[in-house]
Amino acid sequence: DRVPPHEFSRTLEVNVTGQWLCAAAAFRRMASQAPTGGRIITNGSIAARVPRAHASAYAVSKHATTGITRSLALDGRPLGITATQLDIGNASTGLLAEFTARPRGNGTAGEEAPAAGDAPPEPTFDVAHVARMVAAVADLPATTSVPELVITATGMPYDGRG
Repeated sequence: DRVPPHEFSRTLEVNVTGQWLCAAAAFRRMASQAPTGGRIITNGSIAARVPRAHASAYAVSKHATTGITRSLALDGRPLGITATQLDIGNASTGLLAEFTARPRGNGTAGEEAPAAGDAPPEPTFDVAHVARMVAAVADLPATTSVPELVITATGMPYDGRG
């Protein structure tokens, strides 16, 4: 892959270590309260299921999110703590705008990166729909668990994306 090691490390630091630290703090609080229990919702991505070309660091970090979420659910089960991974695909945010504005590839090893406009734009959807999904999961009774949810723009490439 063409990802420089420092970018790979930074992606893991933010997406894995950051998410784990937040989830661990929430877990400790939920485990120590009376009664125990609660719901943790992690920020996954469809990259945890189907990676995008030239985005290995991001895909690895989101696969790690799956491990974090499933471990939280397993460890939390006896305490009434549930965990949900929300896999989002192309919600319209500033981060997505930044990604789609960059050329794909990085032009290293004598290869030119394609122009940003060479690939057809992928459909997006309003990030408010993600907020509605988070609120719906958070509003469920403690007797209900939702291990994972996927939300994408209609028409977005899912299998064979890239």
